[in-house]
Amino acid sequence: MYYYSGYRKTAPSTKSLGVLDVKPEPAPNVPGNTEAERMSNALRMVLTVSKVDLLKKEVRLKQARQRKRAKKPL
Repeated sequence: MYYYSGYRKTAPSTKSLGVLDVKPEPAPNVPGNTEAERMSNALRMVLTVSKVDLLKKEVRLKQARQRKRAKKPL
């Protein structure tokens, strides 16, 4: 949201929005010899999901689908 002051639109300051000055956390140590290898390992760490988690989600979705179908009159 911008405020109109004279002929120019200005954005509100971060202090008026209640934003705190927060420093980002340092990057975690990722194994790898080269920068590309470290990037690949970091992406793998972030994007991989365990098979157990996938199976749990699949069961929940299947149960939700069955409940939804059971509610529909034919």
